[in-house]
Amino acid sequence: MMRLAITWNALWLMFDTLATSTHRVRTGFGDSEASFRPPSMIPFQGCGQGNGAGPPIWVSVSSIIIQMMVAMGFGFECLTTINSHLVTAQCFCFVDDTDVIEAGASVNHSGEDICQSVQSAASMWAGGISATGGAINPEKSFWWLIDFAWDGRKGQWTFRRKNQLLPDHRLQISGLSGKLESLCRLEPGEAEKTLGVMLAPLEDQKAHVTHLKGIAKRWAEQVRSGHLHKYDVIPLIKSTVMKSLEYPMTLLTLEAATWVDIMSPVLQVCLPKAGICRSFPPDMVLAPLKFQGLGIPHPFGSQVSKHIETLLRHSTNKTKTGAYLEAALQEHQLETGTSFGIFQQDYCNTAVLASDTWIKRVWKELENMDIYVAFNSPALPL
Repeated sequence: MMRLAITWNALWLMFDTLATSTHRVRTGFGDSEASFRPPSMIPFQGCGQGNGAGPPIWVSVSSIIIQMMVAMGFGFECLTTINSHLVTAQCFCFVDDTDVIEAGASVNHSGEDICQSVQSAASMWAGGISATGGAINPEKSFWWLIDFAWDGRKGQWTFRRKNQLLPDHRLQISGLSGKLESLCRLEPGEAEKTLGVMLAPLEDQKAHVTHLKGIAKRWAEQVRSGHLHKYDVIPLIKSTVMKSLEYPMTLLTLEAATWVDIMSPVLQVCLPKAGICRSFPPDMVLAPLKFQGLGIPHPFGSQVSKHIETLLRHSTNKTKTGAYLEAALQEHQLETGTSFGIFQQDYCNTAVLASDTWIKRVWKELENMDIYVAFNSPALPL
């Protein structure tokens, strides 16, 4: 942190206070009688849970590790298909939740060819975490080995399964005890929660729906046993469970009927508490007040709004996400063989030529709703 011009005295004051303090829990009923402090002369490590300086502290620490990974040549690099702009990625971080990426140097490298470099990248990342005072818990870590094979019967590329791609290969890192431990390897279509959402290289929509239904059901059960004023129910829905459901919406491309099904447990519990018949039509429940609805945002409408915002904001601000979107858009343009962007094309005419991606699904969603988004694509020589 001193490399970011923070003085030693300020750092020592904060960390020494946190590491040697006696901690209690404070609620509206007062302070807890039980307390917690370091059990020995060795102080606690880290900045503490709930510390307002926690996120920037982690950024200052993780940025060094990421720069180290870049210097060692780890990560992913490719050129966009039309204008040959360089696109790179070393990892994706959300506070202390990180997805590390290692890829072959060319398309001619198979999954078997990169296993050694993947192990080196994992060891380097774990070593950087350890050197900065942290540790990786192997029980909370997992990995995918991604490679493709041509399926002549289907006429398309498919993911190679574990039984086709080094089924006995193990990826190992130093665990909490300092000993090497193997990480759990998942199938390309096997989703796992990472960065707050259910992710898999071969997207599993069912896993997303199951996860969101679980959120809605747990919240509904908690509200069912509580006592609420009927005028507080609708604001409670909008300020709590809707926020949890909105978090992964940028990634998702669920149908409107699926979102209504996800919301069903919430509405079944909350509508009677608000003095409304639980069989009230969903189209009215999820409609704006000016159209005689209850003012609960329709989750499908929120999803579409998130998609449009992502396309416009990141492309305009030239962010890393914008660079990835541009690379995918150019790839689709090359697939369809047209001189203009994929969003300016008719989905019914050229969708069959495009690979199944997030952009393709958003394209279908926007066209079904008669929403027009233009992509200023580079010229494609034909």
